[in-house]
Amino acid sequence: MKFAVVVVFSCLLAPALVGTVPVRPPPSRISTMQKTLEEMMKTLKHLAKQPKHVGDTLTPNAIDGHECKAEDFCKAEKVLSSIDHEDFRANGKIVRQLKEYNKHNSTKCAVQADTEVPLSDILRKLLDCAQKTFRALP
Repeated sequence: MKFAVVVVFSCLLAPALVGTVPVRPPPSRISTMQKTLEEMMKTLKHLAKQPKHVGDTLTPNAIDGHECKAEDFCKAEKVLSSIDHEDFRANGKIVRQLKEYNKHNSTKCAVQADTEVPLSDILRKLLDCAQKTFRALP
């Protein structure tokens, strides 16, 4: 008799319990994006402390810095990879991290900026966007 009660109980509650499980994006994608953003923030903080890297270099003012869309990361990759310095270029650490992040977003972008700003401004805006995006991940 105890067995029959357990079977009836489990049949009645099982559908209710299954329906309460939240649906999340695949963990592998989230963890990869989180890891990439964490590495990117660490690199940007390091670059911000190095005045020799930022100096008087002017770059296109391509990043808004307020909305922080995937397009901003794409533009940052293009802008930073065009800088003639070993820390940037196509094989520089921050550019590699941006490429890794952009692989997950498949965003196409074009850099069109009428004004130029110091490289330090672009790095600061990019750090702000990386932090906002990281906080927004589940």
